[in-house]
Amino acid sequence: MKRHHQISTVTLLFALMFLCFGASPAIASSLSYKMASLDAGRNLPEGTQAEKKFRNLLDTLDNRFPESRQQIGDMTVAGQELLEKNGVTVKLLEVMGACALPAPQLVKGKKYAEIVSMYALLRSMEGMTRRDAEDALLYALMMEKQ
Repeated sequence: MKRHHQISTVTLLFALMFLCFGASPAIASSLSYKMASLDAGRNLPEGTQAEKKFRNLLDTLDNRFPESRQQIGDMTVAGQELLEKNGVTVKLLEVMGACALPAPQLVKGKKYAEIVSMYALLRSMEGMTRRDAEDALLYALMMEKQ
């Protein structure tokens, strides 16, 4: 019961933080570039593989969740920052990739904020590897659907 409460609290915080942010078309068109550069820690040339990966992940997540692309990007960065505060160093691509893993039917009716919060909570648990956190996220979502 306590663990469910922690997930709900983190989910609520993310949802409140990002509910009001929207994306203009100009921002959305370059969001994948900005995220790739942020993840690399430097400005990248346009059209890199990293930018394409971010664009593909943003497309996938944008189709699954009600939040805008900009909100998805912002929440991904917030998830990464939360993990780093808990001593876990991750790339933005890892966070987005993990959140894109669940099949659409497992996340139907959910917000990206919930999924990124669940992943960050699981990944920050002591001894939890990336794969462990991804598996635990999928398992938790499957159990909710039963």
